[in-house]
Amino acid sequence: MSLSKNIAITFSAKVIMVGLGLVAGILVARTLGPEGKGIFAFLSALAGIAIQFGNLGLQNANTYFIGKDRTKTFDLLGNSLWVGLILGSIIALGIYAAWAWYPNKIAGSIDGGLIIMTLVSIPFTLLSLFFQNILLGQQAFVLYNIIQILSQVAITVGVIIMMFMGLGIRGLVLLSTAVGIISSITYWVLVGIKSQFSFHFNFPLFKESLRYGIKSYLTTFFAFLILRSDLYLVNLYRGAAETGLYSLAAGFADLFQLLPMSIGMVLFPRLAENQSTSGEVTARVVRITTIIMFFLCLGTGIFAQPIITLLYGEAFRASALPFIILLPGIFFYSIQAVIASNIGAIGLPFYIVYIWLATFLLNFGLNLILVPKYGMLAAASTSLISYIFVYVLMVLAYLKENKLRFKVLIPTWEDVKEAKKHLFALLNRVPLYHTHEPFRKKRNTFPNRIISWIGSCLAPEFFT
Repeated sequence: MSLSKNIAITFSAKVIMVGLGLVAGILVARTLGPEGKGIFAFLSALAGIAIQFGNLGLQNANTYFIGKDRTKTFDLLGNSLWVGLILGSIIALGIYAAWAWYPNKIAGSIDGGLIIMTLVSIPFTLLSLFFQNILLGQQAFVLYNIIQILSQVAITVGVIIMMFMGLGIRGLVLLSTAVGIISSITYWVLVGIKSQFSFHFNFPLFKESLRYGIKSYLTTFFAFLILRSDLYLVNLYRGAAETGLYSLAAGFADLFQLLPMSIGMVLFPRLAENQSTSGEVTARVVRITTIIMFFLCLGTGIFAQPIITLLYGEAFRASALPFIILLPGIFFYSIQAVIASNIGAIGLPFYIVYIWLATFLLNFGLNLILVPKYGMLAAASTSLISYIFVYVLMVLAYLKENKLRFKVLIPTWEDVKEAKKHLFALLNRVPLYHTHEPFRKKRNTFPNRIISWIGSCLAPEFFT
């Protein structure tokens, strides 16, 4: 399947998952109330942080090595199985031990049964993460996205059932754990069917994966701190009310990462497979992404305040200004995210870790100085500076590693005309892809045309 279709499928799947997650979140809030929602949010964060800091970057190593050499799938499947089970169990037992020693400091008054159910899910969630990235390395994006959507559908439907049966927070945590277990088994079965089931542990390959994974892990860790540490400091120095306003602006900014995240996810294994042409392919995608993100950020900035006020009420009007300040940074960070897929696909040189470390130190230092006095506006401005800073350094790294000049990243008039051509085709309701006639009427809907336009702009026919 072409790169454009894979981007369209992945992007649309993420949009669907965000929508389903929003529905599930509203239902949970209305069913459990503030206290129950707070407990579930804490448990979800506990599991999420454990996975975030315990995966060692091995999921990205899976995608990288399989993208380069499909014959490694058998050994990586076996390695992922054992590492996921053992590492996940160690993390879960470590959290349990800390909770058993300091229950009030770790989880406050939250019921121990809920803690244990959450910890049970950790090894399986880690397994899902590893197996997902094997599918991504095989470029099996349809299977990957189907399971992602079905998992979110299961949670949303389960929440509805839970509402009618009155199962409460215990039922919701059990549902979340069950979905995690079933998802991990499903991923394992699908990868096994596509290649071959493996229980073999290849230690030399594990060492290679770990060397690559640690670099990926550190860059992701520093990126996570850059994106989230400002919220902590705003809360520490300015209080919950201003944190609530800034968290809304930051949450809106996160939505803008759906498209570059989808592009990078699809592009990464393709570039790892064809490293000799990865620089030129990345440049093409970056130029079109630049055009799309520019107009997306510009249009959103113009209507930011009325949109936020309409959706969240007058009380959140003040969130518009920090969001508008963030928008130029979002633009540069999105371009950086596409470039990062190229850097990762060519082996992720270790100096990239230093780039992200330097960006984090800049971000945290400026926040520490400015947030106590200027609050969320300082946090947004600091993020803007940090995003531009990391963009510049990542572009320099990309140009150095691919032996290219900056002009290859500047959109040309031909790029603009191509995007314009696809947009006019969209507005005229002309199908942007070939399909069998019986299905054309069904598939030629406005949302599908939006998704198809983005995909076709980002990857023309010669990328198939």
